[in-house]
Amino acid sequence: MLENRKSYRLPLRTKLIFSDGSDIHVGNVLNVSFGGVFVSTSNTPVVSRQSEYRCVFSLSADTAPVCISGQVKRIVALSQNPEVFPGIGFSFSENAVDELAKIETHILNIRRNFEIAATILASGDPDWSTLGPVLSQLHLPPFQ
Repeated sequence: MLENRKSYRLPLRTKLIFSDGSDIHVGNVLNVSFGGVFVSTSNTPVVSRQSEYRCVFSLSADTAPVCISGQVKRIVALSQNPEVFPGIGFSFSENAVDELAKIETHILNIRRNFEIAATILASGDPDWSTLGPVLSQLHLPPFQ
């Protein structure tokens, strides 16, 4: 399946707080890209497309939280299909240069680590002392 996306998406599991100034909501990030984030919510709040929110989330435990404006681009309602997660897709403001740089750096580092891990594993006889530190930096979502 081909996707019409400008940016590489990275799985990410962290909490995201978003607010329009009057209401505060919390969701779970499913993925992040240079352009935005998709947040799964157990009870999708009443939001409308194109509305603006302040979003705060952490890319990793050792970095400062990202605080960025996001515009609602996608709303996914609860479905009978277990593969469809209800939630909200936010598009990041392009004016937040510093915050976008944090996101870009994080995504590029993780992507590079995936490529290094794939190269080590493809060698046939992986060096586990080299692979271990690379895998620990991937921030893989936990398996259920």
